Amino acid sequence: MSTRKAIMWGGVVVAIFVVCCVFGSMVVRDAGRKRRACLMLTAYPIELAKGQAVLKYGLTNGQIVSTAQVCEFTPWPAIPKCPSGGTISINPVGSNVTCSVHGFMPL
Repeated sequence: MSTRKAIMWGGVVVAIFVVCCVFGSMVVRDAGRKRRACLMLTAYPIELAKGQAVLKYGLTNGQIVSTAQVCEFTPWPAIPKCPSGGTISINPVGSNVTCSVHGFMPL
């Protein structure tokens, strides 16, 4: 292979690498945005409603909080889906809510 072709192919490889890096970082940033959206739009309000249900019904650590008890304190008739399509799990008293896509949601 001539030097000219080697330089040309080297430039192509560098261009592909740059494109992959740019799109890769966009995907990572988008994933972070979706996780924050899940936390702020679903997990956090559900955790607050869960706390209100615990106070109203006198529940203690380890007891199950029903969907109806939580939805009593939210504007939703049922637990909404995560913006990424995941399912939000309420979990027992003493445990944070979780998302099937994003996992544990530290609040």
